[in-house]
Amino acid sequence: MATDFQIRSYSPYEKLDDAIEEVIQSFASHAPKSTKLFIKIHPLDPGLKNWAQLISKLSRKNGVDARVYYLKGGDLSKLLEKTRGVVTVNSTVGLWALRKSCPIKLLGEAIYDVVGLVDKQSLDDFWIMPKPPNPDLSKNFFKALADTVQLRGVFYNRPGLDAAVDVAVYRLENNLINSPLLDLKVKNRPSLAK
Repeated sequence: MATDFQIRSYSPYEKLDDAIEEVIQSFASHAPKSTKLFIKIHPLDPGLKNWAQLISKLSRKNGVDARVYYLKGGDLSKLLEKTRGVVTVNSTVGLWALRKSCPIKLLGEAIYDVVGLVDKQSLDDFWIMPKPPNPDLSKNFFKALADTVQLRGVFYNRPGLDAAVDVAVYRLENNLINSPLLDLKVKNRPSLAK
C-alpha cells in the first residue's frame, strides 16, 4: 500500500511508486517481448492513490502499455499458478509464491530473503530466466516458520481471529514464544489442525 511501513523501513524506496517505476522500466528494457506484466494492488488498499492511472502513465512512458496490466483484485492462488515469476518489495505475496514454487525477485527485506528461496540475480536478468525456489528448502522454511514464529489464524474473520488468539494465549501462558510448538508433547495444547 502507498503508506506501508514495510516499504519505508524495509526497502530502498521512499514510496511504492518508486518501486513500480523501477519494475516497469526494467520490464520494458529487458523482458522478452511476449511477456506480460500484471501489477496487483493490496486487497486492503484504501484507494487513496490512483494506481491504475500511475501504472498506465508509467507503462505508456516506457512503451509497454500493451503488455502491462493493472489488477484491482483476483484470486492470488490462481494467478500464481499461471505466472512465470513474482516481483515484490517485501509482501506476503512472496510467501504465497513460495508455496506455489514460483520464482521470486525480492526488491526489499523480507523473512524469506534466503539464498535458494528467492532469485538473487538482478531484476533485469530475472525477466529472462527466473529461478524457482529450492523445493526442499522451501518446505523446511515453512516448517520452521509454522513451528516457531507463526500463529495459525487470520485477522479478517472471527473463526480465524479466535484460532490465532487461542494459540497466542497458549504460547504466552506456557512461555513458548519462538519455541517449536508442533513437536511439543504438552497436554491440552490447542489444536493447530483447524
